[in-house]
Amino acid sequence: MAKLFNNIRKSLLNQGKTTNYLKYAIGEIVFICESRVKILQLFSRDKIGLCA
Repeated sequence: MAKLFNNIRKSLLNQGKTTNYLKYAIGEIVFICESRVKILQLFSRDKIGLCA
């Protein structure tokens, strides 16, 4: 997955599409933050015994 993100990042920068790169970077940050929140929610559910 990281290799895919690196390829996209490099191609956008090489083509000189800075605005598209910034949009991509912001989207990647949002995706990572959402993933971490979901993991923390699952961890806290498991810790209090709500998950089977």
